[in-house]
Amino acid sequence: MNEVAIAQVAVDQTAYCYDRPFDYRIPPELDAAAQPGSRVTVPFGSGNRTRQGVILSRSAGSGDRLKPLLSVPDASPVLTDEMLRLAQWLKETCYCTLYEAVRLMLPSGINLRLVDSYAVPPVEPGESRPPLPPLTDAEAEIVQFLTRYAGLAPADRIAAKLKRPPEECAALLQSLAARGVLLCTRSAVQKMGDASVKMIRPGARADDASLKLTPRQKTALALLCEVGTAAVKELCYYAGVTPAVLNALVQKECAEYYETAVSRSRYLREPEVRVDPSAIRLSPEQEQAFQGLLHQYRSGGGTALLYGVTGSGKTSVFLKLIHEAVQSGDNVILMVPEIALTPQLITLFHRCFGTKIAVFHSGLSLGERMDEWKRVRAGQAQIAIGTRSAVFAPFPRVGLIVMDEEQEGSYKSESAPRFHARDVARFRCGYHKGLLLLSSATPSVETRYHADTGRYALYRLPNRYGPAVLPQ
Repeated sequence: MNEVAIAQVAVDQTAYCYDRPFDYRIPPELDAAAQPGSRVTVPFGSGNRTRQGVILSRSAGSGDRLKPLLSVPDASPVLTDEMLRLAQWLKETCYCTLYEAVRLMLPSGINLRLVDSYAVPPVEPGESRPPLPPLTDAEAEIVQFLTRYAGLAPADRIAAKLKRPPEECAALLQSLAARGVLLCTRSAVQKMGDASVKMIRPGARADDASLKLTPRQKTALALLCEVGTAAVKELCYYAGVTPAVLNALVQKECAEYYETAVSRSRYLREPEVRVDPSAIRLSPEQEQAFQGLLHQYRSGGGTALLYGVTGSGKTSVFLKLIHEAVQSGDNVILMVPEIALTPQLITLFHRCFGTKIAVFHSGLSLGERMDEWKRVRAGQAQIAIGTRSAVFAPFPRVGLIVMDEEQEGSYKSESAPRFHARDVARFRCGYHKGLLLLSSATPSVETRYHADTGRYALYRLPNRYGPAVLPQ
């Protein structure tokens, strides 16, 4: 019996009582793309409804009775081995399904949605179309529209064209598909697309002297050949032409359009004022705490509590520690409990580390959050700053995680899966043998207990920095 490649898949919309990795056969044409961490679409249940899933692992065996994977939307896996292990840990800890745990780790904009598209069944050449069953006026209108429509039409487009409520139109389409009047195809589409800019570059006939060009076309083409490539808006501005001139050049094959992705991040520009973290001067108490934390970071990590009164300079201590981690080539996650605290830290860290920072919080748009996630995944940022969701930043190597004001309740999710960011941070630091630094003037009861009993290392800053003193 021939062995085939089998994927163990976490499937969306499963109940906790029967949630587990489901086996699917990997077709030969999808074998290269279907890797652990890749998203897939699969047939599920007795009705073979198309659902989303994520490959958790692969194996080999007899797959004659297994259903095949339908598609692999991603060019490369979106989750690392660490994230797949974290998903299993979250399922066991937070009473959630595997796919709910996976969804936590991906930005909302990158999530997939399943789109139903419909078409009239094709007819072989020389054959006549079979007679239609009795149809209502609304159904006949849909069939007539799709007969004129070339190719598959998404359900929302059909509803818009026929000016019908989407729910009513979807019910009619499903009824027609169930009776065999229409063909239905379900595909996975990313919710948020990449931001892009329309570009132009010289085409195959850019040097063809036999072409007849107007003076404006010649001016635009000469400038384009000089710079090599340019944004369409920029070329129109500097050449003093309209887009119609560029369209004519494209039609004559003197130029060609293409799209290039751009980032929506607000922190890609170098700051006007730079601060050198190594130049920050620490008090003797701060220096003692910093040296202890640095030794622990370099000795295999663990968990530590930086317990200091308000105004004692805890931020300066972990700022210098983050600088050491970045200099060592490690990645860093810095969490704050509230969005209101994020701009202050972002300004400070942007001045210290420039474009090496990425930001994660709910105040960003879907597109901005997706772009920040992609920057981290591509290695273009070393430091992730944000609220609770920043703990899932897709760094390949996490050397240090800092939780400022660790006692705050906002670090715990109030919606399923109900995870605590401190527990996830401890898991990630344990996986990478990194240091988890909890910072607070009023630590939580459990953190203070672990620090007093020796499970966590304890570093104290009992006095305020400089001449400032605590009030009576």
